[in-house]
Amino acid sequence: ALLKSIQILSSSMEFEDALNFVDSIREFATKVDDQNEWSHAQDILPPTGKRKPDRIFNVFVCNAIIRTYSNLPATTLEEYRRCCERIDDLIEILESSHSVKPDVATRGMAIHAWEKSHRFAHECSDKEAKNCAKMRSAKARVHADAILSHMQSTTSRRGLLFEKPLSIICDVIAMHGDAGETTEAEELYLRAREGNTSYVPILAAIIEALSSNAANNILHVKKAHQFLSEFENDIMKSNLRVLPDMKFTRLYNAVIAGYISSTEKTDGIELAKTLLTHMIEKHTSNPQHIARPNTTTFVKVMTALARGEDNAQQLDMLLGEMD
Repeated sequence: ALLKSIQILSSSMEFEDALNFVDSIREFATKVDDQNEWSHAQDILPPTGKRKPDRIFNVFVCNAIIRTYSNLPATTLEEYRRCCERIDDLIEILESSHSVKPDVATRGMAIHAWEKSHRFAHECSDKEAKNCAKMRSAKARVHADAILSHMQSTTSRRGLLFEKPLSIICDVIAMHGDAGETTEAEELYLRAREGNTSYVPILAAIIEALSSNAANNILHVKKAHQFLSEFENDIMKSNLRVLPDMKFTRLYNAVIAGYISSTEKTDGIELAKTLLTHMIEKHTSNPQHIARPNTTTFVKVMTALARGEDNAQQLDMLLGEMD
């Protein structure tokens, strides 16, 4: 209740006052814990308090303070950045502690705090916005790597990452995509994919991150297509019972959209058409295949073809396939 009251009170203050208020609470909790640690080490606690007292600054309190920092009434990018830096400083303190360590929730809140700084992008020029995006992704990546290291060590016996940490990793992949950091996005995807037999969320994240950078280089979309093909082969050869689903169709549609939005229009449209043809053939020969096109799939390709010349025959053919 006290922590909730602190969050409410700080949100009603001017930014500088609120930041100082939360800083003072954090410093007070740290000092009390340091004093208790020292007293316990010197064995000068009274007999009734012989047991080492519980820390005030535990993970629960830490997470509440992080949540408070991320919700302070910042009105500029610089103000919000100061909040995020406070959060990172707090996590560094936890990392150096012998008794309290940051958990997945702690790092997840830090990632989301940096992600939220995107709302101030309108303050920046295009060049500054790109630099800010790269800074956000770099800060978030530190926490994503730590989450993966922790989760992969604790799930080695179970084989799968938990759903919540996996969604956090997807957010960081998306942040890399926004920053145009396709190599970093791929590296994080491949690491998160290790040991996961069902990784549709992170596959969707990397396909979107790569396809959204189609204007920079069509090779990014080809890499997304490669990841999709690998998934298709793995899932259709596995013993898992899978059925056509929109979550799969969206993956194909994202790659097709990436090809069409590429600056290499001729190659892009041809590759989009080839992927649609692949989907039609697979679904025709096996109605249970995951590569099932929907109306959106056809419309994307047909719209792109309609903008060109001498494509009437191909359009008629695709109209026939839609029926």
